Amino acid sequence: MSRAKLFMVLFSLLNAGVMLLLTLGWLSLPRTFGDEAFFIKWIGLVKKRVLKIDPKPASETFVYIDVSRSKALVPVIDPLFEEDIDYNRIAITDRAQLAALLDTIRTHTTAVPLVLLDLHFPLPSVDDAALAGAIARFPYPLLAARPAGDTTALFTGLDRATGTYSSTDGVFLKYPLLDRNQRPTLPARAYELLTGKSVSATAPWVSIDRQRHYPSPVVDLRVRPVDLTGEAAIPVFGLGALLFQFEYWAPEDVRALFENRLIIVGDFHEDRHTTVYGTLPGPVVVHNALLTLQAGDTRLRVSWLVWLYALFVFISHRVYRAARTGLPNWFKSRSPGTVGRVMANSLDDSFFLILGTVVSILVFNVYINILVLLAYLWLLAFVLRHFVFRPYKTTP
Repeated sequence: MSRAKLFMVLFSLLNAGVMLLLTLGWLSLPRTFGDEAFFIKWIGLVKKRVLKIDPKPASETFVYIDVSRSKALVPVIDPLFEEDIDYNRIAITDRAQLAALLDTIRTHTTAVPLVLLDLHFPLPSVDDAALAGAIARFPYPLLAARPAGDTTALFTGLDRATGTYSSTDGVFLKYPLLDRNQRPTLPARAYELLTGKSVSATAPWVSIDRQRHYPSPVVDLRVRPVDLTGEAAIPVFGLGALLFQFEYWAPEDVRALFENRLIIVGDFHEDRHTTVYGTLPGPVVVHNALLTLQAGDTRLRVSWLVWLYALFVFISHRVYRAARTGLPNWFKSRSPGTVGRVMANSLDDSFFLILGTVVSILVFNVYINILVLLAYLWLLAFVLRHFVFRPYKTTP
């Protein structure tokens, strides 16, 4: 092997490593670029609608309960007078109804994996004692949301986790597994309670059962807006309506609704989030993030790393050769005929990066950032052409 070819091989191997580090670095960030939302959406639609790769959670494994119409008024401090003047009221979730729900679940079931309350409790109410008693009596795992930075706890003994994320241009794409204090976020804590596995920080990754996971994965929306509408829609039960119906249901019917199911309680009308597929309720966003964890899509797989590294070696080789020869790509001089040349010249680095992203999504269910990689490759090609191989050589 000549010295020039040896240098080209070494460059391709080293540059592929740099590109892999850039990819992994992006996957560790809590947000991505807004322009990629379009790409993520349409690749996802092709995967789900055309190729029919669209796994759904079994309907008998969970139940949605909406608290948007179960409200109670509590007094708040007037901002002008800085005291309670008995005129200001704010609506909060009716805690007496929540207490009744927990007591009903406790009375009529023998096994519930988790009750996830996508709710936080910022203000006290007259029904706090009733809810505190229901929480103390509840025999199953119970988890509630905690806003970022909130250190107060109105109810002792209630497990809480951060339930917020960073959006990209107002669009939900990623849900971090750890919050700023390196504690599991709401879906990650739910995963801990359901599986008994610990989610912890192992910089720059997240460690789950001694396996490495992406700290901020793009969430695969297995439950989308289309699944919540129409005749075959996933049912969303109103809390007040359920409590009313329980007065007429047989005990076995109540048990059938909750037994061995993940119970997700939250506001399905006011708590709304924009996604690439439309608007979703906050509790469904959390559920999707939990489903992504349960499916293992957040796990860093060796097979994905090997495949991606091989792709980057190939692209690095093309960039180096094009800079050294002055040709757009090494297909050009070997493609006979006008049509062949046009097709060959279209096979640029953007094409291979997009193709690699498509394969990554379809096979490994991992999204990679092509904008960052393209910007890096353009800069690299410029440096090679103008500072390494100047003047251009005309032969390979």
